[in-house]
Amino acid sequence: VMTVSRLLRSALKHVRPRVPYQGVLPRGINLHPFRPVGAGMPACGVTPSFNVPVRMYSAPASIPVSAAPTGQPKPQDDSTNLHRGKDRVPLSLKVGSRLHGFEVTEVLPVPERHLTSYMLTHSATGAKWLHFDTEDTNNVFSVTFKTTPHDSTGVAHILEHTTLCGSQRYPVRDPFFNMLKRSLNTYMNAWTTPDHTSYPFATQNKKDFYNLLGVYADATFFPKLEEIDFRQEGHRLEFDQIDDPSSRLQFKGVVYNEMKGALGDPSSLFCERVQQNLYPTTTYQYNSGGDPLDIPSLTYNQLKEFHSTHYHPANAWFFSYGDLPLSDHLAFANEHALAHFAKNPAQVVDTNVSDEVRWSEPRTVRETCPPLAMGADPERQTKVSVSFLLNNIAQDHFVTFSLSLLSNLLTNGPNSPMYKALIESGVGFDYSPDTGYSGGLREASFSVGLSGVKAEDADRIEQLVMDTLAKAAEEGFEPSRVESILHQIEMSQKTVTADFGLRLVSSMTNAWVHGGHPARPLLLNQTIQRLHDEMRKGTFFQDLIRKHLLSNKHRLTFMMSPDPEHVKRDQDREAALLADTRSKLTPEDLKQIIDQATTLKGRQEAHQDISILPTLTIADIAPSEPITPISHETIERIPVQWVDQPTNGLTYLRALLDLRHVPDALQMYVPLFASVLTDMGAGSLDHRQLAQEMDMYTGGIGASPLLAVHHSDLDSAQASLFLKASCLNRNMPRMLDLIRDIFLSPKLNDQALLKTLLAGRMSSLQESVSGSGQSYARSFASAGLSAAGRTSELWHGFTQVSFMQRLSRDDTKLDEVIDKLQQLARYILRADVMKCAVITEQSNVGTAKSNLGRFFQEISGSSSSLPVMETRVPAQDSPAALEWARQAYFVVPSAAVNYVSQVTRAVPYTHPDSAKLELLGRILSSCFLHTEIREKGGAYGGGASLGGGAFSYYSYRDPHPEASVQTFGKVMQYLERDSAVSAQDLQEGKLSVFGDLDAPEAPSHKGMSEFKRDITHEMRATRRQRLLEASKSDLLEVAARYLDPASPGFQQRTAVAVVGGAAEWATKEKGWDVRTQ
Repeated sequence: VMTVSRLLRSALKHVRPRVPYQGVLPRGINLHPFRPVGAGMPACGVTPSFNVPVRMYSAPASIPVSAAPTGQPKPQDDSTNLHRGKDRVPLSLKVGSRLHGFEVTEVLPVPERHLTSYMLTHSATGAKWLHFDTEDTNNVFSVTFKTTPHDSTGVAHILEHTTLCGSQRYPVRDPFFNMLKRSLNTYMNAWTTPDHTSYPFATQNKKDFYNLLGVYADATFFPKLEEIDFRQEGHRLEFDQIDDPSSRLQFKGVVYNEMKGALGDPSSLFCERVQQNLYPTTTYQYNSGGDPLDIPSLTYNQLKEFHSTHYHPANAWFFSYGDLPLSDHLAFANEHALAHFAKNPAQVVDTNVSDEVRWSEPRTVRETCPPLAMGADPERQTKVSVSFLLNNIAQDHFVTFSLSLLSNLLTNGPNSPMYKALIESGVGFDYSPDTGYSGGLREASFSVGLSGVKAEDADRIEQLVMDTLAKAAEEGFEPSRVESILHQIEMSQKTVTADFGLRLVSSMTNAWVHGGHPARPLLLNQTIQRLHDEMRKGTFFQDLIRKHLLSNKHRLTFMMSPDPEHVKRDQDREAALLADTRSKLTPEDLKQIIDQATTLKGRQEAHQDISILPTLTIADIAPSEPITPISHETIERIPVQWVDQPTNGLTYLRALLDLRHVPDALQMYVPLFASVLTDMGAGSLDHRQLAQEMDMYTGGIGASPLLAVHHSDLDSAQASLFLKASCLNRNMPRMLDLIRDIFLSPKLNDQALLKTLLAGRMSSLQESVSGSGQSYARSFASAGLSAAGRTSELWHGFTQVSFMQRLSRDDTKLDEVIDKLQQLARYILRADVMKCAVITEQSNVGTAKSNLGRFFQEISGSSSSLPVMETRVPAQDSPAALEWARQAYFVVPSAAVNYVSQVTRAVPYTHPDSAKLELLGRILSSCFLHTEIREKGGAYGGGASLGGGAFSYYSYRDPHPEASVQTFGKVMQYLERDSAVSAQDLQEGKLSVFGDLDAPEAPSHKGMSEFKRDITHEMRATRRQRLLEASKSDLLEVAARYLDPASPGFQQRTAVAVVGGAAEWATKEKGWDVRTQ
């Protein structure tokens, strides 16, 4: 991880309660709705922005259309890749070296990461380029533009979308989405933050790299930027019946609906408002993603002006990483983009961000938000945080490192002073969503606060925070706490990931675009040595608290309380804006709206020839996957799987604890048991001591419920508790001692602590509903289709949310909950229901085996004679109540958009039709559902997928859920067209599937499909061959067999669930079960 703040967040992510990242959360074209927006991207933060200045400039005379490069890029032959990875010839350039218009300005070896960074400048344009030369074959590219907004119209965000809708060399409707299926990319995306916009991709294939580089370069520097794409992606006026001017007028647009969804989530709204109020005089006062009430004021001409004044090499930062030759990258970029520009043209605006004007006195701001969903306690929904404006991240990175470290000392884990003062006080349920150090903006900030506060207690939080800071400044921190965090940094430094290059993109850009050094923070050994030197001088961290926090007048106390009228007020403002707009429309305007809507619909439905786009072919897909070296043995009667991997001095332990013994009456408690198991102490250690030991000697010990559908039988699934732990090889004995204590004597009987943990878990689940509506919809729809689906809903769905709410509200039931947890410990924490996997280097196997044998002997006494249940998952008549409905609509008060999931029971993994259905899902997503749901319907996304033996249609951030459900029912009509599932569609679908299937995998993940689901290499090889051989007739046959509403049993095998705002169309008369709780 590039910047230390992100490194710390990654290293300490196992510590509970979770301290969410409060920095920049990029938003953009999320091409993979069930994968992160960006590799290593934070999961929560100040709502990113996609904004832009609304200045009017003339079209750039220096970049006429004729200046765009012509002809197609020369194909890069991957067969010439004879020296890749460890066999490559390392790059050897010196400062002052010149190649392809660039001059090397710095060479910096980074021994901690076994790579070398090269910084270059393009002489003719001033473009900056950073390259990391490494043996990693997962090559990464990104180009970033500094896009600082001057309003909240979302121009930078809308431009990010629109640039990807066709370019001079590739004048097709959406080359970006089409390249997803013509590539073996391991990542493709684009995102906009409060001050920059990035376009990253990653691939292991050389030919693919230059195919994508050509499309990205042309899209960003030479986009067509047609008005029709601006109206589709940004905003437009359209009648409910597109040809009837008397019908309801409405705003539409992909970004418009995306931002309605983003700001409908109370946590995202909270973080956005904190940012805007903490930075009231700089670009960060605006919502760069766009405020739905401001987006409609953006004009097409303003969009074009923003591109001409911001998307210029003089305002560009290029990034590359991997084992491919830098010289080829530079030559390609120079020929196809940079050579067509002059240096520093007059039209490039100043994008520098000024210092925020520092306050002379602290400020307090109160605002409202939508209520939480799912019956949350209306009296405990206020959020409060105290935020401090801190250092310039582009200056001394040691300050950033130190303040990041201080943030973790103050807030992470039960030993931190803020946890003791805030969480254990009971004033709130969990930390506020902005808690932590944020280095995502030019000037960093630190925030800490609480969620789940009573309105009358809100004013207490600021004093609690300041008193706690004063006490920490007086008493300091135990040296062992500092050392434990440094240990976590060492763990993170040694961890081998599959997406390190992407993590660099997402972390180092923040400081780089503001003049900071992007690579120097990677030299952590120097930074840590400086830290030790500073600490030896005296009260280092206490001095940081006094200087940056206690004496800091630029302090914001922000309070946000739920208001049942909040959503209605937003709707009323939108209605008033539409009414005002409509009152000014002339007959000519009305006709124009109809004509534009008709033209857009026709364009969306028209067949487009995308043959001009570069593509890989089936021949580029590897015929087989590499074999992971796996061996099995039994130690002390416990099955052990050994996976030999280059783990860089780390050992990963995985364990599955069979839940078949667990009675149905205890199943609902399994997620809670997993959540608190390592948070309540064990053996002679209380919860604080156990947390300290885990931080000092492990990379984390955690548990989670796992449900693995049998690879050959949908009616059979293995329910387990999945235990994960990691450590430096030298610390394996101590790690196993801690796990032994957790097994033999977990401390699950502390009522006060359990109450705190219950409240935090309940708060986290409630907060997740608005932002994770897709997952909840799919879970509920699946619940009635199989026993495994039912258990998944009990553990992870709305049913679990409601259950946790009931538990957390009744303190009189704590003894009963403790009894249930202790029963679960007796059923689960047993040697005779366990199997293990160890991932480590071959040289460490002997030592690891000895340590494991001792551990198994010590826990063997945990086994006892218990009955084995006949079913592997809870029976359908389990006492855990599940009121399922085939058509369910969950009303979420805060929802401005909707999430839809329609699920059909299909076939298990090894069934011959499973591979065909997976491939069909990819083709339907890209060739039919993308057009219907995203382009026409304005949803943020939609598609189809196969998982767990179920075939699912979905849409998310969807303004028209009823239309989406109807679209799902039209799939067979689409497949009946002669043009459906063409030879090109088949090839592209297969490329899309194998891009994911063959994506690089971290050593710690190797062998897990076999360990968790008993899916062998032979099974995967068979499936691989079926995917490669699948034909059009195969896909049409499985569609008719499983997805045709007229097929036998379809209605009994299918269910649909919607999560969203109240809707008049979802009624009981139409078969919908509408639920408000």
